Amino acid sequence: MLADAGDYAAAWKLFKDVQRQDPDNPSLAHLEVVLLASQGEREQVESRARFWAARLRRLGREGERFVDFMDEVARDPDMLIGQLTGGPDDEGEVSAEDAQAFFDLVGQLPAPAAHYRLSAAEGDAGPLQADTVLAGLDDEWREVYRGGRTEAELPLLEWLVLALNPNDNSGHRVTLVHRLCESGRAGEALAVCERYGEDDFGGMQYGRVLALQQLGRRGEATAALAAAKKNSPKILKTLLASKPKMPDITPGMVTYGGEDEAWLYRTGWLYVWEKTGALAWLRQVADGRPAFN
Repeated sequence: MLADAGDYAAAWKLFKDVQRQDPDNPSLAHLEVVLLASQGEREQVESRARFWAARLRRLGREGERFVDFMDEVARDPDMLIGQLTGGPDDEGEVSAEDAQAFFDLVGQLPAPAAHYRLSAAEGDAGPLQADTVLAGLDDEWREVYRGGRTEAELPLLEWLVLALNPNDNSGHRVTLVHRLCESGRAGEALAVCERYGEDDFGGMQYGRVLALQQLGRRGEATAALAAAKKNSPKILKTLLASKPKMPDITPGMVTYGGEDEAWLYRTGWLYVWEKTGALAWLRQVADGRPAFN
């Protein structure tokens, strides 16, 4: 198996190919956490096991061994990591059963399919348009979002951003980061920020500040705030304002660095900054006062 040979990049590529074709196959849950555990990714093992347990239950698989296994891994990710990595002489090999299951799934793959199309117009390549399946899933998420924060929202977000559409062309990662912070999962929120590197989204930059502050890494949070303020100063100003004036908003569009971006960030995420206690810290740091909390 590719993972046995240490070629995790190729192993993950194959896994994603299988996942795109059959995202609800419960075998994928087992294979994903096994791959993560074999790489020692403790936080990701815990996060993805929790995600899969919730998803499989929504698919009507409550009581099946896959769900019970995901619950066990979410509670104790070190158990699985220890089984796979073992002692110093153990190279962390994936079992023959897991390897065979993986290859069985790969063998069922149809020809690769593109889920986006370019809509060329007037000599321009045009915007990317999602196909019917992906567009339907995106609409499903938007319905959940419009309906308010629910228990089902976060697992769906994780699936949309981390599994189904890792390039996140729809920009759901900003929502995911802040909902993870709200749920006390700042470490996972920071991991999402790291995944997208130098992200130009002001919402991601301030989300990174929030995650670092929640993790108690105040020095790094202050440095991240300085960078976020330099890139998107209006977000900070609007977030801290007592009664900001609503700017002109064009539905479905946002001006990076603009008043509308700042307003939308405040209306979407001020409550998280307040709920987590980070807003008071933000005021202190923005005023140049030492912040100890």
